[in-house]
Amino acid sequence: SSMVFGSGKSHLLVVLILLISRLADEAGPSGDRVKILVSAVTNVAVDRILLGLKELGCETFVRVGSLRRVARPILKRVVHESSGAKKGNNKQQQQQGGDGGEDTDDVAKELQYIMKHEKLSPEEMKEVEQAWRAYQRGE
Repeated sequence: SSMVFGSGKSHLLVVLILLISRLADEAGPSGDRVKILVSAVTNVAVDRILLGLKELGCETFVRVGSLRRVARPILKRVVHESSGAKKGNNKQQQQQGGDGGEDTDDVAKELQYIMKHEKLSPEEMKEVEQAWRAYQRGE
């Protein structure tokens, strides 16, 4: 059965994620933060949820996926896999386990391709440029 577009599914999931996170934080100082996996059939569905979290001030998430298919405002949150001599340069990657599925050379090529060949709004270009600078700093 198909779901109805615009019925609030993504918004409901955003609110539930924030609620679970807040309840876990209030449960006590366990030292470990709750981790919630968001998975969907499409990249768009995952991005809607992550954009909703970002919109409500929650940016403590990482995104795994092809850079070309990730919503521009969350490009900075994509985790990349390092290889060869570059392995271990990315602090966030080390903290998250580093399996983002993309080689660091591929990341550079993807970001450059997006900046040169895709039609981006000024806001999207700003997001891609920020992701590029973060990548160059090893973040």
